[in-house]
Amino acid sequence: MVHLHGNRTCYVYSFWNDEDCMYYIGARWGKGCHPDETDYFTSSAIVKPLILANPEKWRKTILYVGRDAQKIENWLHQIFDTARDPLTYNNSPIWAENKNR
Repeated sequence: MVHLHGNRTCYVYSFWNDEDCMYYIGARWGKGCHPDETDYFTSSAIVKPLILANPEKWRKTILYVGRDAQKIENWLHQIFDTARDPLTYNNSPIWAENKNR
């Protein structure tokens, strides 16, 4: 695992909804984060309440672990064109806003 500042392991994740076959891509790099944490779902105001309401319908997958989590997340948004993909819960072009990070 890649640890930054001694207490965080940054990662990129996806959530897949088994019911509607839609997905969400996110990243976590906050203080104390770790891909094994079970009490963190997402900071998305759209996705988090959906997961909390029906957690059994969602699958979380860790896509990347390392110090470049934000860059990898932005790259995945670009590759999958999540701003326009009707099968994603990502509804803004995050990768375009952060492409220089």
